[in-house]
Amino acid sequence: MASDSSVVGADTLLLAYCLEKLEAMIEPVLNNTLSPPLVYETLYNGIVSKAIFDTGILYMDFGNGIYNDHHYHYGYFVTASAILKHLDPTWSRMPELETMIWMMLRDVANPSADDVYFPRFRHFSWYLGHSYSRGVTLLDNGKDEESTSEDINFYYGMTLWGKVTGKKAVEDLGSLMLRLNARAVRTYFLLRSDNTIHPPEIVRNRVTGIFFDNKVYYNTWFLDKTYAIHGIQMIPVSPINELARTPEFVAQEWNDVLSKDPIVVEVDTTVSWLSVLLVNAATVNQTDALHKLKNATLDNGLSRSWALYNAATRCRDGLKLDPSTTTKSSKASLDHEKWGHVKTWTFAQLLASSFAKVKLEDAVKNGGNSLKGDTQKTPSSGNNDWDCSYSCLPTVPPPTISASSSSSTLLSDLDMHHRHSLEELLEHALYEETVEEELEGEAEEDPARCRDPTRYVFDIVRIIGSGSYGTVLLCRLRACPNRLFAVKVVYKSKLGGINGLDGDRDTSREANRLLTEKKVLCSVTHPFITKMFCSFETPDALNFVLEYCPGGDMYFLLEKFAKNRLPEDHVLFYAASIALALRYLHERGIMYRDLKPENILLDEAGFLRLADFGFAREQMHRSEQNCKSFCGSADYIAPEVVRGDGYGLAADLWSFGCVVFELLTGFPPFYSPRDRALLYRKIEESEPCFPSHFSPVLCDFLSGLLHKDVNQRLGNGPNGMQDILDHPFFAKISWQRLEAKQVVPPLVPNLTNKLDTSNFEEQFTSQQVEGHLVYEERDLKGGVVSEEEDHFYFPDFDWCAEPSHFQ
Repeated sequence: MASDSSVVGADTLLLAYCLEKLEAMIEPVLNNTLSPPLVYETLYNGIVSKAIFDTGILYMDFGNGIYNDHHYHYGYFVTASAILKHLDPTWSRMPELETMIWMMLRDVANPSADDVYFPRFRHFSWYLGHSYSRGVTLLDNGKDEESTSEDINFYYGMTLWGKVTGKKAVEDLGSLMLRLNARAVRTYFLLRSDNTIHPPEIVRNRVTGIFFDNKVYYNTWFLDKTYAIHGIQMIPVSPINELARTPEFVAQEWNDVLSKDPIVVEVDTTVSWLSVLLVNAATVNQTDALHKLKNATLDNGLSRSWALYNAATRCRDGLKLDPSTTTKSSKASLDHEKWGHVKTWTFAQLLASSFAKVKLEDAVKNGGNSLKGDTQKTPSSGNNDWDCSYSCLPTVPPPTISASSSSSTLLSDLDMHHRHSLEELLEHALYEETVEEELEGEAEEDPARCRDPTRYVFDIVRIIGSGSYGTVLLCRLRACPNRLFAVKVVYKSKLGGINGLDGDRDTSREANRLLTEKKVLCSVTHPFITKMFCSFETPDALNFVLEYCPGGDMYFLLEKFAKNRLPEDHVLFYAASIALALRYLHERGIMYRDLKPENILLDEAGFLRLADFGFAREQMHRSEQNCKSFCGSADYIAPEVVRGDGYGLAADLWSFGCVVFELLTGFPPFYSPRDRALLYRKIEESEPCFPSHFSPVLCDFLSGLLHKDVNQRLGNGPNGMQDILDHPFFAKISWQRLEAKQVVPPLVPNLTNKLDTSNFEEQFTSQQVEGHLVYEERDLKGGVVSEEEDHFYFPDFDWCAEPSHFQ
């Protein structure tokens, strides 16, 4: 944009500043000093991320180590470098940095079958006209693609690179691949109402979603939301997208689908995907899109200026690739409009600058001649020339690309070890996937194993937590190995006070709490409360089979943020979810009594769950204050609990206020880590101190929850917790949509695979463990008690959900 005089006038200093900034950002990628660096591996012959070899995790760097979305990633660098080279021909280090761009192009779009270092057209299918994004790992459903716009972006960058380097053959090949790709996208992926290839129930979605060889799945790999399914087809925001996204299609997609999406209807500016949708929607209603973009949260990597610039220059009549169209003629028809603090213009033509939207011929002219080349000519490794001959490409090795060197020396033997490393990693991944297939095969041989409610076997994967009474294990159901569970194992030896069935049943307080926890968990069903699937007793332990939440707990999440503080919009989401869970419990007479960050878990989508109901108490009425047990976690217990004169459901509301305060500040409101007596005195006597940046509404909300007078505490009045839900702090919350999980969590756990336990403490997950746990229906109410059964003391503890819940 800084190069467009129609936007910045004669301000050359701005362009110089922008170029310097962008060059500094991209140089570490091109000279390979950015961590993790790129390396050349010889199993599939390509440039990949070294992160996979350092960590052993296949999907590090978005799976680039296994060629997943491989060319998508490199397309960003190729396109950006082409633009920089055009705008700054004096880029002093460019000759050295160009080596990496040529290697990326050669890695992805090498047309020669004679190149021993790179395969021919690694991703692109000339028959299908597009590139699949799936890498080299096995997948039950085969190859797939979900982000067509990133596919197009690579070949757009290749075309630009050929243009700015003067390599006509490269430009022509890139242009040909670009046009074939755009045609395939318009035909198979972006579905106008007149599409006859897909059935009507697919066409009405307007996009296919995940596209396989033999089917489509209206979804994404990362988020099951309409705006994500469509938005992934729009990134990066680039003028070339309009080559595939015709005005007719955009209008149908917007009117039939996107305009009805909740984030569009409610103008939910907190969802970053909305910014991408609005740029696209400018084709339909430019003025409306521009005004909404002013306050929208920007997608990662998208600046507001670039979003406005692209929205303001959307082409209403389709992308015209007429060679006679010039930037000058476009500028002549500018309709200037000053909007806010940003100047934007509606262009009569697509071209907004002398380069950002380049001319591409409707057909590759003289393509055949330019691609033939001299079959005897082999460029040297020094000039980075690429003849682009179908029969001959440079047969020199790719340069050594290591973190310590940016030179163009040839590959050494040390670089070749990545072949064996990748083989080992892929074999491990194959084992992980085939284990499920083998176990599923066993289940198919004995179908009753999946349906039989009398016996379930849980194979232990690893430890994910441990405490004074027991251990939490990640387990998979042997009959349905794709089902993961968290199994809390509480050892009887830690409970104490348990006698045999033939004696007095003097169970300890801890044992009674476990029985209450089991009773509560098997009676509640709420989206923000941990679900229990079964509980069972073994000779040595009591076991709770629970919903597995791979996002870890809130305490672990806080440690990832500066000063252990979450942004207020994050806290708003989590606080609203907790409020709904507490309301559900209190309406059923259940007091939680242990609300703290460690007991708030996050599922794979970023929604929370309340966990650990060991301190819960049943049959409580809002007006009752007859509990006197001193229990809970010290930093979060209410003053009436400290006093010991009786308490009720309102104690949970105090804990709620403490948790919200901690999520915002990093500390509980009466924090005193070394002096427990001082802590209790503060809880009874001191008022919370709110930081100066807290808004009056937030202060009022927290003051209400942290009111020492139970009768004045927010949520404990005649309207109960409805007063909390109606508080202005939650003004932006749509309670119905939140409880239905129709909103987007502020954070989604970054998981590389289903067995990723990186959100749990390594001191637990690093421990080696194996074995299995077995739930088997038994009857201790009569008959002869076996020697093994003589160690069972809780005949009412065993419980199991319906078999369908395990599938």
